[in-house]
Amino acid sequence: MSLGAGLDAGRQAGGLRLFASLTSLGTLALGADARRLIAAGVDGLHVDIADGHFAPFLCFPPAVAWSLGDELGVHVEAHLMVTDPETYLRPLAERGVRCIAFHVESTRYPWRVASLGRSLGVEIGAAFNPVTSLELLARLGDAVDYVNLLGADHDFAGDRLLPVIPDRVRSARGLVAPGVRVQVDGAVDARNAASLVRAGADDLVVGRAVCDAADWSAAVAELRAEIASA
Repeated sequence: MSLGAGLDAGRQAGGLRLFASLTSLGTLALGADARRLIAAGVDGLHVDIADGHFAPFLCFPPAVAWSLGDELGVHVEAHLMVTDPETYLRPLAERGVRCIAFHVESTRYPWRVASLGRSLGVEIGAAFNPVTSLELLARLGDAVDYVNLLGADHDFAGDRLLPVIPDRVRSARGLVAPGVRVQVDGAVDARNAASLVRAGADDLVVGRAVCDAADWSAAVAELRAEIASA
């Protein structure tokens, strides 16, 4: 399935988009598996960039995001889980990454980071850890294009969707300006996707729900069916 076909499937499910997180993949076959995910029907790829300081682990370097975009010609979004997001924005933007989220907890100046992202021509997102208050959204207004709500915490006890997440989605939906998308990232699967959509989510980032399945296309189809039922 082409990216265009995946986007059409997303529109048929009410406009909600499914992005595949690469964190669940092994690194040796990353490029081939990214192609498989697009063929399975996801709408794009979600690349976590973690520095081992802000987040308690290391993850992909920025080059993975722009290399996949160059190679596959698909929507790639970068999720900055780093202590100094401003230093990452320009190299990502200059290499063609057009969708970048930064964590509000990582900077004292989220408005400035958002403004820099906009000046570089990217869609800029504000990411929130599960325990972070969403009140800042009311002050950011339309300074960001989307909100990334982490659905799980890296608590070393097995990532699972936290019960508070649907309520956080509803709260975010009521605080953001019209046109700002709300994204749930982490522990999304066929058991909870519909509840997140009903709460107001526009985008879902999925990982193990697809990558751990024997048939990736069937897993994506199941997720889309649950979304359509919401």
